[in-house]
Amino acid sequence: MSESNSDNKPPRRRPSHPAGETPYRVGYKNPPREHRFKPGQSGNPAGKRKNKVFKLMVDPIMQMIHDEAHRPVTVREGSKTIRLSAIQAGLRNAMMKVARGDRLAIKDTLALLRIGQADHTSQKNELFKSAVEYKYDMERELIRRAEEGIDAPDPIPHPDHIIIYPRTGDVQFVGPLDENEKAKLESAKQSYEHLSALIQDREIDLTETHSPEEMKKIASWIKQLKRTLTRLDHSIASLDPTWKKNE
Repeated sequence: MSESNSDNKPPRRRPSHPAGETPYRVGYKNPPREHRFKPGQSGNPAGKRKNKVFKLMVDPIMQMIHDEAHRPVTVREGSKTIRLSAIQAGLRNAMMKVARGDRLAIKDTLALLRIGQADHTSQKNELFKSAVEYKYDMERELIRRAEEGIDAPDPIPHPDHIIIYPRTGDVQFVGPLDENEKAKLESAKQSYEHLSALIQDREIDLTETHSPEEMKKIASWIKQLKRTLTRLDHSIASLDPTWKKNE
């Protein structure tokens, strides 16, 4: 009787392992050794994805272009000089050529307006979408923390500091956008409190002083401190909508 085909097959070889080493089986939760993460190596070298909302707000090149475009310049209009932003002065000059019927100026201006409007609409839509998603996610996260009793720092920006206008598609930020702005805000508040106390002390000194020369000096000092206090108040209010100036 002939042997079956299976009996003619050579015996299957099993991989040999050094003595004392457990055989490693590739499968679920066991990737090949050469593809496993090495100690100290991040599984995401690119890092956490940054939120698009704030990338649009702090892009340094775009900020530089914006600052230069809105830099005040002096221009002559008839017999008087006026102050305008650089971009406004340039557009006014172009529009004057358009008004005179300069065909090249008309063509260039219309092309510029189309490009500008398209870019503005695209960036506005992207910002609106990202802001809505961020606000929704962070509000849910804060609710989860409250329900689970988790004590953690508030997200920056805080969702309450992002105001959405669905009818117009606009987004307004009324609080710090990052850790740097938050640190500046806290520093400004401390300076405000310090200056307020200092003004109160000088006002007391003013009532206790009988020398006219000294009174004049203290009064001038108080006036300068109050000017600084007003500037600080405006700076703080621009980053903290809950800030109330001490009357």
